[in-house]
Order: sequence, then C-alpha cells, then structure tokens
Amino acid sequence: MKKNKLSILMPSNRKWFKSLSGILKAFEIEDNNVEVIIADNSGDSLKKSIISQLFEDRRNFNAKLIKNQENTSLQKNWRSAIIEATGSHILFLADDDYFNTEFIDEFLEKNRDNTKKYYIPPLHQYGFGRISSIFTTELSGINWGERIISHINARITPLLIYSITPADLAKKFFLSYIKNHPLVGTFLDWSFEYFIRAWCEGENLTKGFYLWDGERWMQAQTAMDADAKQYMQYGLPYWFVAFHQLFWAVDLCHFIDSAYFPKDKERRNSVIRAIINRNMPIMRNELASVKNHLFQNAALPQSLKKDIIALVQDGNPDLEDLDVVFFRILEETLPSKAYEYRGFIEKIKTEEIYSLNLEGNGKNCDEILNVDSNVQSKSSFVTPKVSVIIPCYNQAQFLEDSVSSVLAQSFEDWECIIVNDGSPDDTSAVARALLRKDPKARIRLLEKENGGLASARNFGIVSARGRYILPLDADDKIDSNFLKETVAILDNNPEFSIVYTDEQNFGEANHIHVKGESRLDVLKLANVHDYCSLYRKEVWEKVGGYSPAMYLGGEDWNFWVAAAKNGFKSFHLQKPLFFYRNRPNTMVSGTLASLDEVWAHMVFHHPEIYTKEEIEKAKNILANTKPENIEKLKIALKKHHDNKILQKIAEAVFGRKNNPLVSVIIPTYNRPDLLIRAIRSVKEQNYKNTEIIVVNDAGKEVSDIVNWLSEGSNIVYVRHGINRRQAATRNTGLRVARGEIICYLDDDDVFLPDHIETIVDHLTESDSPFAYTEAEYVVESSEHSQMKELRRYRYSEDMSFSRKRLHVCNYIPVNTWAHRRRILDEVGYFDETLDNHEDWEFLLRCARKFDLVHVPRVTVEVHQRLEDDNTQRRERSKFFETFQLIYSRYDDLGDPLCQNSCRLDRS
Repeated sequence: MKKNKLSILMPSNRKWFKSLSGILKAFEIEDNNVEVIIADNSGDSLKKSIISQLFEDRRNFNAKLIKNQENTSLQKNWRSAIIEATGSHILFLADDDYFNTEFIDEFLEKNRDNTKKYYIPPLHQYGFGRISSIFTTELSGINWGERIISHINARITPLLIYSITPADLAKKFFLSYIKNHPLVGTFLDWSFEYFIRAWCEGENLTKGFYLWDGERWMQAQTAMDADAKQYMQYGLPYWFVAFHQLFWAVDLCHFIDSAYFPKDKERRNSVIRAIINRNMPIMRNELASVKNHLFQNAALPQSLKKDIIALVQDGNPDLEDLDVVFFRILEETLPSKAYEYRGFIEKIKTEEIYSLNLEGNGKNCDEILNVDSNVQSKSSFVTPKVSVIIPCYNQAQFLEDSVSSVLAQSFEDWECIIVNDGSPDDTSAVARALLRKDPKARIRLLEKENGGLASARNFGIVSARGRYILPLDADDKIDSNFLKETVAILDNNPEFSIVYTDEQNFGEANHIHVKGESRLDVLKLANVHDYCSLYRKEVWEKVGGYSPAMYLGGEDWNFWVAAAKNGFKSFHLQKPLFFYRNRPNTMVSGTLASLDEVWAHMVFHHPEIYTKEEIEKAKNILANTKPENIEKLKIALKKHHDNKILQKIAEAVFGRKNNPLVSVIIPTYNRPDLLIRAIRSVKEQNYKNTEIIVVNDAGKEVSDIVNWLSEGSNIVYVRHGINRRQAATRNTGLRVARGEIICYLDDDDVFLPDHIETIVDHLTESDSPFAYTEAEYVVESSEHSQMKELRRYRYSEDMSFSRKRLHVCNYIPVNTWAHRRRILDEVGYFDETLDNHEDWEFLLRCARKFDLVHVPRVTVEVHQRLEDDNTQRRERSKFFETFQLIYSRYDDLGDPLCQNSCRLDRS
C-alpha cells in the first residue's frame, strides 16, 4: 500500500448545504502525497449522491467516501476515518469551515523527512460578522508541561480541527483513549491538544490560512445545547450541563495524571493546578448567571448543592475535592455511568498503558483498555457475584455493626453499597470511614434525598453490579457464613431464585424465629420471608423493584408477593443466619400497628390475585385510614407524585384523585398585551397546582409584566439572547419545567377555566400519556389598541384521533395538548431544524408510540387576527418545503389515503 505524507480527514455530520464550503475546498487539493477521507453520517442522500459524483468526475483524485449510518455516533464517525488513514500526518477539517490550501503545500515542503512535529497554519476566527486572527502559543524550546500551560493560560482554540499532527499519536488518542472512554465530553479537542503537546514540539506555518466558524460557540445558549446534547446521549439530563466545567476539569486532570503522559509527577501536578485554576472560576460565574436556573432545577439533594457552592467558592480546591463532588453528582444522576467512569480512570493509570509506548512501537491498546481484558485494579470493571444493599436513615449509630458483618463474610466475592437516604445524622461521615476499612475497596456510598426505604433500596440496586442481591438494613447483621451458604444454593439450583433463612433476634429480645413455607396462596395473606433474603437480580428487574406506594412499610412483603406471582420460587434454608435487632420505635413496629392498611395497599398492587370481596374490604379500610397515616400518605405523594398505584391509594383515602403539578409553557415574542391575557387564563384555572413558564424568544422585554402577574402564582421567566424560533423556545420551556404533566399555550391564545382540570382527569384515568381537548377559533381585529371579536368557528365537527388523518395534516392545535413529561424520553423534544409545523412533526412522533386520547370538549380559544401577525401567516411561504420534508420522514404508513394526500403542488 502506498504511504501518503498527509491524510486529510473530514468527519461530516451536516446536511449538504451546511457542509458545502469544506467539502468543495477539499476537492481542490491536488497532490499525490495527500489523501482525502470523508466520513459522512449526515443521512443526507442528496449529499452522498453529490459527493459520489464529485469522485466520479475526478477519477484520479486520491480520496475515499465512508458512508456511515445517520445514527452513527460522533466518536465512531471520527474513528471510521482515522482507521482508513495511511499518511504519516493527519489534518482534521471541519466540513463547515473555509481554508486556503497553501499551508498544506508548505507542510509537504517542510516535512520531507517525516519529522515528529505538529504544524499550525495561520488561524482566523469568524464570529458576529467579523473575522479576527487567533494567536498561537509557544510550540517549541520549552518542556511539555510548559507547552500545555502556555496554551491553558492563553485561552485560545485547541488544535484538533485545523492542525497537522503525527498520525501515530492521533490514532493512539482516538483508537485507544477516546474509543474506551465511557463519557466523552465536547472538550475532547482540548484533551487532544494537551496530548499532542506532551509528546512533540510544534511549528507555525506562514502560508495560506484556516478560517474557523466560532460564532455558534460564542453564544452561551448554543454552546450549552451542544454540550447538553453530548451528555444526553449517555442518558444524563439536560441540567447536567450546569456542571460541564467541573467535569471538564476532572476529566482533563485525570487524563494528565494517566499513563498517556510522560512520567514526570512535578510537571503533571503543575498542569493539573493550571487546569483547575482555569475552570473553577468559569464554573463559579456560570452558576451565578447563565446556568443558575439549571443548577436550581437540578434533581440533586440540597446537601449536595451546598457542597457544590462551597467547592466553587473555595479559592484553592485540589483534584481530590473536585472528585468527591463530581462523583457524587454523577452517582446521584446516573450511578451505572459513575462506576464505569471511575473504573476507566483507574485503568488508564495502570502500568500496562505504558506498553503503548507513546514514542513508537507500542503494544496494541485494545489488549489493555478493553473492558473484557484481564487487567484488574482496585474497583476495576470486575463484576462481583453479590451486591449487598444497605439503606441508612437515622441509623448511623448501628451502621458499623451492619457493615462489619459483611466484611466478616467467609464468601468474599461481594460489593457493599451504602445508600444514605437523606439522613439528617452523620451517616455520610460514618460511611466514608467504613469505606477505608476494606483494603479491597468493595464498599461504595451513594447519597440521595429522602424517599423512603423502598426508594433507597431501588436506588442502590440500580447501580449494583452483582448477579445476586442481598438487602440488609443498617441496624441488622448477618452471620459470617450467610453469603457462602445462600450463594451456593442459587449457584447449584437454577430452579430457585430466592433463598431465605431463619431469623435470630437480638437486642431487647433473644430468640429464633423459624420461617414457614413460601407460596403465593400463603404470601397473599401474610409475610413469610424476611426482607434480608438473597435473590437473583432478574427478580428485581421483573417485578419492577420495591414499591414506594408501600409507604407504611411491608415493601418487602409486597416484593415477595410480586415475585411469587411472576413464577419465582423460594428456597428455605433452615438456619438462623439473619440477625434481627429488636429495639423500640422501629419501622416494623409501625407497620404492625397498621397491618390492615398495609394489607390493603397490597391488594391495590395485586388486585388480580384477590377476590372482589377482598378488594371491597381493602377500599373500606383505606376510606377509614388513620389520621396519622394520612399525613404519611401526603408526604409519600410529594416524594413520588407520579406513582400510579400511590395515586389510586390516594383516591381511595381521600375520595378524589391526586393533583400532579402541571407545567404550562408559554412562548412569547413581541406581544406583551396579548401575553397578559394568556397568563391570566392560566391563573384563573379551576385546577391550581400549576407552574407557568414564560419563554421570551429575544422579543420585547416582558419581565415587568411577569413580575406584576406573578403574585399568588408560580411563574418562571426565561429570555433567549437571540431569536431561536418556536421549536427551540418550547424546548427551553421543557428543560425548565418541573411538572409531571406538560401543557402548551401560545401567547395570543387562552385556556378556558376548566381546561387543565379536564385534561388532568383524563390523563389520570387513561393508560395513554397524551391527551387533547378541542378548540374554538376566534377571529378578531385590533381597534384603538383593543381586540374586537368578529366571528367564531370550529375547525371540524370530528376531532377524534386518527393516525391516518394526522399523517395528512395537523388538525390538533398545540394549545389543546397535554402529555406526561416522561414521553420526552421516548420521542425527544421539538425539532429545532423546522421553521414551522414543529408541533405537527412532534405529534407524528408521539402517534408512532401511543394513541392520543381525545376529550370531546372545547376548553381552549385559538385567536386569529386580521392584521396578519400570526406566526402561521408569516411563515406560510415556507409551508410547502416543510410539508415535503415531513411527508418524506413519515411516508411509511402504507395507507393509500395518506400516499395520495401527500402528493403536493405549489398551488
């Protein structure tokens, strides 16, 4: 195979028009020492066709097109190009930038002997209508640490895009470090910058230029959206972007302190200090300004938020301080990713990474970093057989006894997860001290806001890596042979999924409680198992975990009934290996005092296994719930407001439905007078548990109006710095919304007083997460600054849901909708690439997932003005293009009616 001097790589994810400049410039390069590789994952068939034609027209052009799938990740698209590169050096080009190719000729002239250097062309940056030069830093004559620090302090763009770098280093970075990184941030170009500077000197080129389009990264909201999109692909929420600078600092510091960098501890520490000093002030300023609303709405415990504030206010935090806070955030948000990332950090610091020999002739990186490799280190990816879950709330004084009984096990293949359930005592401090007692680092601590025992157990099990689960309360203990004997039973008897033992009481009572036979017909009437029983993790997965709706206790009883109902068999090990602490005022004593109500809760969970008479008995019991238990129910409803079974229990107790929080999103743009009318229509709703989110799309300032109307109402106001159109405005509202149910209201329309009440009732009663009512259209005209009504009409007499009809046109106004917030995880947000009909496109995605419930009742007024200022009237000239786009996306219904209706002409 011919060895090229230079491989030009263009990973391209933009549509044809946006990538036009970069691709056409690449086709201007004519040199036998240069190859061009375009890796396309845009999904744009027109673009691929045009590029293929360009290749056809230039048969001697040394180039290759890699056609990746549209859903190929950014990292995989880059890797597909890098793998194909044959040059001694690599130049990455962005498909939307512009460049003069003279600097490539200069490189080929200077690098005749393949010197291990990197080369930077004259750089310019475009932004806000002007072009400015970018000055580079010292590239040679100083040590690697100083080269990196000079770049950090200069605060200039990193060199991933636009620079010519040694191919072997680029491949080791992308095909080793990035390939195996479980949580790649948008700052990977900075990691690449420091990696290259660590291993070779650089040289500035003088000919040609590279013009970088930096405008979108200068806009705070655009940059946040791009960062958040990267996090969301890993399952993290949008608000996680509030901690972007913290993750940036943590990730880069651990990369610097890894085997990918020279073994020079002093220089490593200097670089780490510079990274922290650069990032933490930025984070402090962001949390006080542009990201404050994200921080406030982040689903994190208040105690953790206080620690975050303390960290950013600390004038001299070290990496350990950053680690503690960052991993707590990640563990609260996505525990499985936290421990995957922690294991990755430890692996890149092992001696084996040095065998990559970053100066050449190294060992294959996949032999080292692959998660299936035999390389092991403390807390690595090795999976324990058993996960012991210990929730703790106000039991710090007993926690050491419980954990010590786990440490004393004769069976050692376990992990222990302590879950601090928002405990007001010193649980965290005690747990952290216990972590240090196990030299094998098998103990972990998770912290969360108080949600109850069931919630805490579930929280721990979500991050558990073991095949078998053992719940253990913080005030109880297990015999030193508990795991050895119970694990052996599950290992050798695949027909059994659960092992329970007899119970040794200690404390205020000292006796053995021998358990009975566990069968569904027995369990439905009385509990047989202790909660502390070993079971296969698939039991928990199948039954859906422990139910928070068992708010008076008995969550373990309910769990065993669900397991038996699903066919899982239990084995009774007739030995007292579980030690139960008898003491006053325990949760168990409270459960026993309300055992009839606990049984009624069980009936509501499993009505199919009870008789009609038993169900009626349960309803009567709940209708006469004790006053003290009603207060506990109210607390449970606040903590788990979206739990359907808890809502049904609340109906039986209160004689009415629970009231979930409803978020009403109102986009607004230059219509302050009409906005007042819209907000008032929400404030006048019969249903009161609402929040109003006003999103100003860079129009006239309306903060005074919002402040004026906010008295007695929960109103959130957000303003875009630039006009971003309807889809982005609604998405901003969605990201801020806290409600379980989402409604939309345009700033010129109004809700009738019963709209939210009607929609909530139907969503509560229906299995569908989406419902809509009907609207009456009001045609009006402005006279002397007053709106005069001219006429009213209905869009159609038949507004019932029809998937076929919806594929032809949108007949369901956005103001009539309501949906549960959770559907966003399935269908995504509004499509911000559309200038109009973004609501129709969103509906089509929803209709593919579930039926939309139609409520045949007019609860909304849609206002239309003769002055032609409605968004639809302004955008009508663009409708044809949008219709064609939507029909091309959703043309697979296979129905002749839809196919015939989708034939458009401009008339």
